[in-house]
Amino acid sequence: MLDNRKSLNLKHTLNKFYREYDFNEKLRNDPLEFPHRYSRPEDIEVAGFIASWFA
Repeated sequence: MLDNRKSLNLKHTLNKFYREYDFNEKLRNDPLEFPHRYSRPEDIEVAGFIASWFA
Protein backbone atom coordinates (compact mmCIF):
# COMPACT_ATOMS: atom_id res chain seq x y z
CA MET A 1 0.00 0.00 0.00
CA LEU A 2 1.19 3.53 -0.73
CA ASP A 3 2.05 5.84 2.10
CA ASN A 4 0.52 9.31 2.10
CA ARG A 5 3.50 11.03 0.46
CA LYS A 6 3.75 8.50 -2.37
CA SER A 7 0.01 8.68 -2.85
CA LEU A 8 0.13 12.48 -3.20
CA ASN A 9 3.05 12.24 -5.64
CA LEU A 10 1.13 9.75 -7.75
CA LYS A 11 -1.96 11.96 -7.66
CA HIS A 12 0.02 15.01 -8.83
CA THR A 13 1.70 13.01 -11.59
CA LEU A 14 -1.58 11.61 -12.88
CA ASN A 15 -3.26 15.03 -12.71
CA LYS A 16 -0.38 16.50 -14.72
CA PHE A 17 -0.81 13.84 -17.43
CA TYR A 18 -4.56 14.49 -17.46
CA ARG A 19 -4.09 18.26 -17.91
CA GLU A 20 -1.52 17.85 -20.69
CA TYR A 21 -3.32 15.13 -22.65
CA ASP A 22 -4.99 16.44 -25.81
CA PHE A 23 -8.33 14.62 -25.66
CA ASN A 24 -9.78 16.41 -28.69
CA GLU A 25 -6.85 15.49 -30.91
CA LYS A 26 -6.90 11.84 -29.86
CA LEU A 27 -10.68 11.64 -30.21
CA ARG A 28 -10.65 13.12 -33.72
CA ASN A 29 -9.66 9.83 -35.38
CA ASP A 30 -11.56 7.53 -33.05
CA PRO A 31 -15.08 6.12 -33.55
CA LEU A 32 -15.89 7.37 -30.04
CA GLU A 33 -15.89 10.87 -31.53
CA PHE A 34 -19.48 10.35 -32.69
CA PRO A 35 -21.26 10.01 -29.32
CA HIS A 36 -19.71 13.33 -28.27
CA ARG A 37 -21.75 15.10 -30.95
CA TYR A 38 -25.00 14.47 -29.07
CA SER A 39 -26.41 15.88 -25.85
CA ARG A 40 -29.42 13.66 -25.14
CA PRO A 41 -28.45 10.55 -23.13
CA GLU A 42 -30.50 8.29 -25.42
CA ASP A 43 -28.70 9.59 -28.51
CA ILE A 44 -25.30 9.26 -26.85
CA GLU A 45 -26.07 5.68 -25.89
CA VAL A 46 -27.15 4.67 -29.40
CA ALA A 47 -24.24 6.50 -31.06
CA GLY A 48 -21.82 4.86 -28.62
CA PHE A 49 -23.26 1.43 -29.32
CA ILE A 50 -22.93 1.92 -33.07
CA ALA A 51 -19.43 3.43 -32.72
CA SER A 52 -18.33 0.38 -30.74
CA TRP A 53 -18.94 -1.75 -33.84
CA PHE A 54 -16.26 0.27 -35.64
CA ALA A 55 -13.79 0.55 -32.75
